[in-house]
Amino acid sequence: MAAPSMPSDEPSSRRRAPGGIRAIDRLRRNADHVNAEIARPKHFHDPVTGDELTLGEEASWVMQGLIRRWTFLGVITAVTVAVWTLGDLLALTWWNLGASYLALLIEGTVGIAMFSQTRRDAVILREIRKIEQRQQKHIVAIEAHLGIAVTDDP
Repeated sequence: MAAPSMPSDEPSSRRRAPGGIRAIDRLRRNADHVNAEIARPKHFHDPVTGDELTLGEEASWVMQGLIRRWTFLGVITAVTVAVWTLGDLLALTWWNLGASYLALLIEGTVGIAMFSQTRRDAVILREIRKIEQRQQKHIVAIEAHLGIAVTDDP
């Protein structure tokens, strides 16, 4: 026989069977957390430089990670050899069209990543140039104030 239940300090509206309303509340909180994670903008970072990447750049780097493998080259080469040796003109035509599109896709993907990285590098180089120009102005002012010449020689 089951033991009689003990009275609780909780109001009767909060007392539920295990796995009842409380479990549903937990599921709702978890769903709210997951929805918040999905709604929050993702920040992708370059694994080498740590630069923040856009979604397109992240997709470009992921695609490059897939296509710049020996297995990818091996599969493409094997399919190309197979299609050439079959001698089926329709298959050869479609393979040539597919391979041409794949080449455009790969070049575009690489171009997106390289162009974006070049832009970020240009911004950094301009910041370095500004710092160098400010330092040069300070050096000239110090030279004028102290009446000395600062040289680059050690």
